[in-house]
Amino acid sequence: MQHPTARGVADEQLDAALVALSGFFLTTGGQPPADWSPHIRQHQTWCGEVTLRWLADRRGWIF
Repeated sequence: MQHPTARGVADEQLDAALVALSGFFLTTGGQPPADWSPHIRQHQTWCGEVTLRWLADRRGWIF
């Protein structure tokens, strides 16, 4: 079942968005700690890993 927001979007386009999103989160999660939020980098890394697992599941990759 496809989510309504993805209706009409090719699989490759959605996968490209997931690649970009996971890359953003993993890159920002690897930055130095932020003074304004002590847990933001951990959360960004977690989001990147979750997004990457989602992509791997969609593509049938072993992760």
